[in-house]
Amino acid sequence: MRENKTNDMIEKLSTEKECKFISLGSLALANILNEVGIDQFFKSQGPEFNQNSSNILKLIIYSKLLFPYVSKINYFECMEDFNNSDVYKFVEILPSVNEDLISYINTQLVGKFNRDTSDIVCLKTDDVLIIIDNDKIPLYYMEREGTTKADIQELLMEFELIYDEDDIKIKKASPFINSLFDSSIRNEDVYDCKDKFLSYYLISYIALVLLKILEKKLNYKYSVEKITESLTKSVLLSYDKQNYKVLYCDEILLAIQKLMDIPYNKDSLKADEIDKLSAFFSIF
Repeated sequence: MRENKTNDMIEKLSTEKECKFISLGSLALANILNEVGIDQFFKSQGPEFNQNSSNILKLIIYSKLLFPYVSKINYFECMEDFNNSDVYKFVEILPSVNEDLISYINTQLVGKFNRDTSDIVCLKTDDVLIIIDNDKIPLYYMEREGTTKADIQELLMEFELIYDEDDIKIKKASPFINSLFDSSIRNEDVYDCKDKFLSYYLISYIALVLLKILEKKLNYKYSVEKITESLTKSVLLSYDKQNYKVLYCDEILLAIQKLMDIPYNKDSLKADEIDKLSAFFSIF
């Protein structure tokens, strides 16, 4: 395998005026978002949501999970149709479809996976309880403060899942998952008041669902933390408008390539190849 560029090298390269970066890792997330049918969900909602709603959600999830190496890295080139004010508005109205969106995602997953709900575990973070099935894919999240096992039991009954309170296990979430839901670490500045925390938690929930689906597709060989790390490092660099250098590849990305036919193993890509990939995976 070719030598991978280090973070220090990427930071050094980003100081060049003609240098531009694009995330190749976002294609894997886009593929799963499309499989879940996020576009179709927002198309079925009221007029307050429009054709850009799913694109804005994708943008926020990419920026949440694929932290840039340095501030000059631009993962998002296709923002001509919406701006920052559109993102703020989306975050304000997203809580209105919180329950419907979670229900929709779970319905999609039941249709696409043979979900094993014979046992239920709640992952405890500093802020929320995340209810997961035996496939480790989240069913729901609840704010931790004031939530009891009886509340969880009542919620599970709505999913037609019957458990005694004593059967509901609560475990400490991993540091990675805890940080994903940590409302004190808001990577996007659109969460500027407590009323918007529901959007923050919902987006965190969706992000974790995507990672857990990918973890399942990879047969649990790699943790969600390692998967995210590899996707974050999968960056394209260009000094002109036509040719992009692939800066990173590892065994996780090669495993994802087998699933999704994303050319992580290529040394370089041309602009038209990137355009075709972005269109095929509906990255926006």
